[in-house]
Amino acid sequence: MKRFAVISVLLFTIMLVGCLAEKSNETEAGGDMGNDGDRIKGFPVDDDMRFTYLNDGLRGTKPDAEAELALAVVNQAFVSDEAWTYDIHTRFRIGNMAFVNIQQIPVGDVRDVNMQSFYVVVVLGDEPRLVRMPDQELFARFMTAVRADSGLMTPNQRLTAALILAIGGDGECIRESGIEPTWTDEDGVLVIRCHRVIRSNNGRTPPRRVVSTLTVDEKQNYTLEEHE
Repeated sequence: MKRFAVISVLLFTIMLVGCLAEKSNETEAGGDMGNDGDRIKGFPVDDDMRFTYLNDGLRGTKPDAEAELALAVVNQAFVSDEAWTYDIHTRFRIGNMAFVNIQQIPVGDVRDVNMQSFYVVVVLGDEPRLVRMPDQELFARFMTAVRADSGLMTPNQRLTAALILAIGGDGECIRESGIEPTWTDEDGVLVIRCHRVIRSNNGRTPPRRVVSTLTVDEKQNYTLEEHE
């Protein structure tokens, strides 16, 4: 009987230690993204989520420190070779997320490529990190801030950042009479709708014009529908 009691106590202790360790791991990882919008797993938090343009030194101007840091990170990841070179520029910053535009350019006489530019994000900090788009985690951080205070940025700034983070690509929408993009946030559901141009990677098929509908729920989970 005493042996059984001792074994029972040992098993209970092992289970308790395991549960505490698991709870500790969840806390270090940032917890549940849906329950705490300010603690996004894997990335440092920046409370100031305003939109700021970045100057990377064009036309002989003094570049921003954030722009220099972001460019240094991106230039390490995208190195020109015999087939491709890259035109890289910082565009804007939201919190500590620096948005960097990249144009991939073929070297030599290549006529069948019509690739469009694309974005990556550099999460700034002591250990800056490059994130390729799209990215659900950064999208959730952005949406948590902008849906709580849409005045943080203009409608066009909100739309561009949302599309880059959720879809990737260049974040551009077609703006013509009768097809202006819409941003409707009602009853906990955000619907973004716009017309975009999708280009092929090899240029052998003509660009496609599509209607993109991005639907975002209260927990910043989203779905994308596209049709021509």
